[in-house]
Amino acid sequence: MKRLFIITFLSIVSTLTYSMELELKLGLDLYRKLSVDAEGHTPTGIYPGGSIGLEALVHYKSSLRYGLGIVWHNSANGSNGYEGHSTSPLYLVGKYKVRGDLYLIGRAGWAFAKAGDATDVKGADGGLYGAFGIGREFSNNKVNLEFLYEIMKYEYNTRFATEEDGYYQIFSLIFSYKLWAVNQS
Repeated sequence: MKRLFIITFLSIVSTLTYSMELELKLGLDLYRKLSVDAEGHTPTGIYPGGSIGLEALVHYKSSLRYGLGIVWHNSANGSNGYEGHSTSPLYLVGKYKVRGDLYLIGRAGWAFAKAGDATDVKGADGGLYGAFGIGREFSNNKVNLEFLYEIMKYEYNTRFATEEDGYYQIFSLIFSYKLWAVNQS
């Protein structure tokens, strides 16, 4: 039984390694919106921001890629001195090629949050994360451009008795570069 487990494990690892790719992602968060801040108010304006991430993908047939990813979004700062939180979603990702170089993207996972510098916030907790969008491959499939809508749940722990939770929405333009690719099909 032990030999069977080892052989199966090594077969899976070699198959994944044979058809894996690694992508570096740099994003521009064009629009960001928080449903509620730490005091229970709706922030009036959140400034655009940026993100950096990494995805490890496996090919399944010629039209589907799936894998794991992580991305870090910088702090959600806004008008009137608002200082929010940064987020780091960890997610499963799927990319389905629909026509030529165009593909659909779906993500699902958990977003971790880190409190910003606001004086009344003790901490921030993340929550469920989801995203969908469309992408296009360029330059022999080494470079991708993606437009993505992301939404994640969060909760603020304040110095006051109440805890505020809400949703964080982001529209991103993402540039990705394949650092490493094996057996692209």
